[in-house]
Amino acid sequence: MGEWVIGAIINLFGSIAINFGTNLLKLGHDQRERLSVLNNDGNKQLALKPIVYFHSWRVGIALNFFVFWVEGFIFTLL
Repeated sequence: MGEWVIGAIINLFGSIAINFGTNLLKLGHDQRERLSVLNNDGNKQLALKPIVYFHSWRVGIALNFFVFWVEGFIFTLL
């Protein structure tokens, strides 16, 4: 099996994982916005919770960081 096949498989896995991580980031932002709308009782001020309190956002950040790091590390070895 050629090196290009291994690279293509790593790239495919990385693309799927990065897309999933990005979707988790967006989900965290959507949850934050939905929570602020539900908590707003007609007040002009929106009490937004900091985004780091949302678990899906933290998992998305960690997944994106890890996949970028692993892809960069593995491709330097090939």
